[in-house]
Amino acid sequence: MSDIYGKKGGPMLRYLESMLASGGFQPGQALPTLRTLAEQFGVSRKVAAQVQEILAERGLVEIRHGSGTYVLNRRRPAEDRKTRIAVIHEGLNIQQSYCAHVVAGIVERAAELPDCRIDQWVLLGFQDDALEKLSNYAHMSDVLLLVGGYDRYLREVPRCCPAVGVEMGSGFHGWVSLLSLDPFDAAERAVQHFCARGVRHLHLQSNAIDPLHSERRDIMIRTWQRLGTYDEETAYDDDDPAHGWWFSGGTGYDRFAREYQKRYNRDFAAGHHALSLDGKAYILPEGALMKCDAITTDWHRLGRAALDEAFRRSITPGAPAQRILQGCSLLLNHSKPENTTGKKAGKK
Repeated sequence: MSDIYGKKGGPMLRYLESMLASGGFQPGQALPTLRTLAEQFGVSRKVAAQVQEILAERGLVEIRHGSGTYVLNRRRPAEDRKTRIAVIHEGLNIQQSYCAHVVAGIVERAAELPDCRIDQWVLLGFQDDALEKLSNYAHMSDVLLLVGGYDRYLREVPRCCPAVGVEMGSGFHGWVSLLSLDPFDAAERAVQHFCARGVRHLHLQSNAIDPLHSERRDIMIRTWQRLGTYDEETAYDDDDPAHGWWFSGGTGYDRFAREYQKRYNRDFAAGHHALSLDGKAYILPEGALMKCDAITTDWHRLGRAALDEAFRRSITPGAPAQRILQGCSLLLNHSKPENTTGKKAGKK
């Protein structure tokens, strides 16, 4: 019956889940009648009843035949009232994924919060049944903490508990708190970097299907276009010294640079003005990703901030999602960061 997410009862189920998670329906309160719900969502009473049965199976409500459906008190015994957080991630291998650096910050911060417990560690790929699996984890937790670009593949997220996303661009209509490097700070730093090198035209490369990378591109365009021209062409054969290449992520630069190396047997960054965002090539083992100058952030610190936000959302029913942008620093190829303060570019 969980497949109802993708059927007529889906909107009703998501609405009731979000109301229960946010405190819109309090323990002991009766849900709207089947007739009211059926009319409100344009479904049959049978579908409305199926939705309530799903909520009852999850221990969220109690169906009292002849009386109605009532919200249950989900408070746990005093000895087990720690906030249960499910961390959903793409990978914990520090040799392969930047997620491991974010998770290290999450673990460190969790150890400092006595009322917080990482209840589940879930390695979840981008498969077809990801939403159903995510829903199952959500119903066993007080909050979901998503590490990685899950918004590229999920059309929605479960609304039975709050959610926090690291390196995601979609908040799913205000349900998910978002944490990432500051794209405005990154754009200002990038513009300063290119201008200092006499660049007047940029080739912009980004992942069009990724909400976060699309936003980075749009902000970079708005920041750059007052100073120079740009296009979104690949342009492997452009050797003009007044031209630069901007990449919305290190993985995108790696693909581009490896293709260039295969074509010309040369290191692209050695002869061109190239800059990527995120700096993942500098925290993964040497050679995992090809390097160019990069704008990055402190991923470990971002993990700590994500845990704090997850804890805030879980202990305060109805607490709104918020966006947290972390300051950036510039990494020059084969050098240490020029600036690690996280302050806005151009400000002292």
